[in-house]
Amino acid sequence: MINKLSLNEQIYEAIRKDIFTNKIKNGSILVNKDLQERFDVSSSPIRDAINRLEQDGLIYKITRAGAEVITLDYDKTKEINELMQIITSGSITLSIKHKNKKELDKKLIELLKIQKEYLNTDKYFYYDYCFHKLFFEYSNNEFLIKIYNQYNVLFEMAVRSLDAIYNNEAKIIHRQQSLECHEEISENFIDNNLNKTLLSIEKHYDHADEIFKKYY
Repeated sequence: MINKLSLNEQIYEAIRKDIFTNKIKNGSILVNKDLQERFDVSSSPIRDAINRLEQDGLIYKITRAGAEVITLDYDKTKEINELMQIITSGSITLSIKHKNKKELDKKLIELLKIQKEYLNTDKYFYYDYCFHKLFFEYSNNEFLIKIYNQYNVLFEMAVRSLDAIYNNEAKIIHRQQSLECHEEISENFIDNNLNKTLLSIEKHYDHADEIFKKYY
């Protein structure tokens, strides 16, 4: 299969994946020269990748020599989680009034089936992202979508960092609990019960907060 990503995008995705999977750990120093040697490229693609990772919020303290990967602690994950709950609740409040809501309802049901199918694979994270993003897409608010895309990167990093330290049994249990929350959210949303849907969202992010508090 032909890789359609440009060289710069491939390098960015590779470093991003290493941060997500904890191969590059929180607080690590990314040295430009080391990255150039690893990918056998000039400094330009590395600088581009570093800049994009900074925009994602994954690195900071950029210098000519490199940059530092952020360190997540409970205070940071708590604030990220709170933000995600607020903007998700806002997107649901808007999307439940969408003229094509029945279309959204069908997509939610389809995504739940797919997410269940990939529960024990890395694609779980992608379909989790897709599930939440649906509400933002049907909110018809481009600023909400932009905020979601920006801060979901940090939220995913927080979840993936924990995923790397779970044993397989614990990982599946947490994912199953999250999926059950998605099912409850969808059921209430499809029933056009906004109040219950928002309570389900609160429950979903409270569950995430409990996990962050335990492990960070």
